[in-house]
Amino acid sequence: MIDLNALKAAVGRTGHARELTLPGADVVLERWRVGLEEFVAYYQNRFGETVNPFEWWKANPAKARAFFDPDTLSLSAAMKAAVWRILLGYDIRKVELVYQPSPPSRVRLELSAPASSEIEPFESDAPEDAKLLRHLGSIRVNGQFQLQGYHAFATPAA
Repeated sequence: MIDLNALKAAVGRTGHARELTLPGADVVLERWRVGLEEFVAYYQNRFGETVNPFEWWKANPAKARAFFDPDTLSLSAAMKAAVWRILLGYDIRKVELVYQPSPPSRVRLELSAPASSEIEPFESDAPEDAKLLRHLGSIRVNGQFQLQGYHAFATPAA
């Protein structure tokens, strides 16, 4: 069970504490809490592993900021799982976005473990999942464009 106070503290640590004081914030926070519970269950069912997102704060605060970013918390369980795998170092092999003004739109990612050719697909038709794309980093390796990593936005000014 995801603790609401722990979630509130985690979001606050990302630099978004002010947003938690806005009207309607309690409703949004509860939706994020439920979404995290769905993610933990999804990840357990798909990969057989129990995850604790709050452990990122001890292991890697930059990755914790990315995972607890409001955009990430708004993602579907499948896309949160993709983010989790990217934060673990999985390679982004393919990204597809099918956008249409009226549903369904679709986001699909294909990831693989480093030095592996086995593809893990992640798909969703939740409109909010397009937010994931703006957090992907890009680099050039040997002149080739690559997507790499998942990053939080800069911390808002206090």
